[in-house]
Amino acid sequence: MAEDHDFLGKGWKYPMTERTKKSEAGGEDSIAQSILIIIGTMKGERVMRPRFGCDIHKIIFELKNKRTYHTAERYVREALEEWEPRIGNIKVKATPDPDQDSRINISIDYTVIDTNTQRNLVYPFYISG
Repeated sequence: MAEDHDFLGKGWKYPMTERTKKSEAGGEDSIAQSILIIIGTMKGERVMRPRFGCDIHKIIFELKNKRTYHTAERYVREALEEWEPRIGNIKVKATPDPDQDSRINISIDYTVIDTNTQRNLVYPFYISG
């Protein structure tokens, strides 16, 4: 039987589609969905919360090099530290995708604070540089 982690919260599944518009994510899945929303939102995109989001979208036209990877890591880490209080021990690593030239894979390792569970996810970010 799956453990009940209602105390971690519930939210909408991301991204919203016709099929998922009434779907919810709960527990640790809610945190993963929140991370995707934070990174996928440009700062200034939300009118009532202009500071919400991640600056990673500023590097979309940069060249793929170590400086760009470090900048992406910093932007993601800063956004998650500010906007996702349910996680800690955040480690972010950006690497070039071996199969797709325009993609950077951003690996995020984190600990869910309330359960002390270690989790990770990979966010694919596309650049044109």
